[in-house]
Amino acid sequence: MAYAVDNLAVAFQKLEDAGISMTSNRIVHDPLSGLRQVFISREQTGYFIELIERTETAEEGTFKEGSMAELANSMKSYLGDDEGAGDIPTSVVGELPGTVEAVRSFLSRPENLPRWTAHQTVMQVGEGRWIERRLAGDVPLSVSSEADRVTFTWDFSERQFVVVFDLMAVENGVRVTVPIPEGVEGKRAIRTASIITSELLLLTSAMGEAVEPEALVRARHEIGRFHLEVYARPGA
Repeated sequence: MAYAVDNLAVAFQKLEDAGISMTSNRIVHDPLSGLRQVFISREQTGYFIELIERTETAEEGTFKEGSMAELANSMKSYLGDDEGAGDIPTSVVGELPGTVEAVRSFLSRPENLPRWTAHQTVMQVGEGRWIERRLAGDVPLSVSSEADRVTFTWDFSERQFVVVFDLMAVENGVRVTVPIPEGVEGKRAIRTASIITSELLLLTSAMGEAVEPEALVRARHEIGRFHLEVYARPGA
């Protein structure tokens, strides 16, 4: 169910002030439709409620006539139904600004995850204890670091899900290598590599490096869409 609002920032603040749970801690901008949107958690009503602010790009008539088909196609792609075949990646490699120490310090702080990943509902629940709030229940999250590695571990009841960032100093900054997590195969591995690539781009921006605006918009769009799947996913 979706409702249009005149000022999404004001509505978002009122929901936060009232303690209403949302699926992310920020407003998501969809560059394909021009809409700005947030989703009220299904825990509140039994289903997701979307609040939309239309922009000049998303005129009301255009949305009514064409957006539902576009949204269906977008979600089909988003859910991985029409991903092309290709080589299955085993890792993603990128470069970040700064030093290994600076990158390791930034990655090691769980509170930074919403700034560059789809994990928008990470929160601290006690001294040194972190969780990711999900529809099916809170998932314990731990972050450990070594000299040249940062490891994220989600503790699901059936198994752990581990993501590793290996760091190496290079001439212009830090080379980051992220192996595709164990158990992620086939089309999911291809999609995971795409998500990690977008996350590394957002991480570059979060660490103060200039990023090409259109690439940044595309990355935010992909991560914003993926956040909804992560939130609703019952397991790893």
